[in-house]
Amino acid sequence: MPPTLRTASSCTPSSRRMKGSALIRSIPCVVILVAALGVAALDGLPRVWVVMIGFSLFITSFAIGVGGTGWLIQGEVFPTAVRGRAAAACASVDWLANFVIVQWFPTLNSAFGLAWVMVLFAALSLLAVWSVARFLPETKGLALEEVTAVFEKQATAKESPG
Repeated sequence: MPPTLRTASSCTPSSRRMKGSALIRSIPCVVILVAALGVAALDGLPRVWVVMIGFSLFITSFAIGVGGTGWLIQGEVFPTAVRGRAAAACASVDWLANFVIVQWFPTLNSAFGLAWVMVLFAALSLLAVWSVARFLPETKGLALEEVTAVFEKQATAKESPG
């Protein structure tokens, strides 16, 4: 999945479903920016300015939110007994996904054009918003032991029938 952005909390209205986390608030900004790049290319706006400003906002937004979130989640999701090995496996998957995107982008760009590649990445970002909202509980203000309990409770609730 491509890197997604997070910026100001004003990008989306806060709601109970969105859990108020920085991750949820910032990914829609990524969607908007990436989709805007695609639309700008389709409409023939001055591409250099749109791309430079858009990607600058993308990089800034990514650094503020999504950039470190995956690494923080790894420390919370896994039990202490397997945390080191699991985080290493997650880091490997992250770098492999980055490599795939870097290799895949030129092929997609030449096949569909920059505009549609950006629209595809925007759609993947929307999928990321849904996944985070659906599967990731809010852990703000909880101690590590409490976070572990939240994830264990969530895991056992899915295992038990009914």
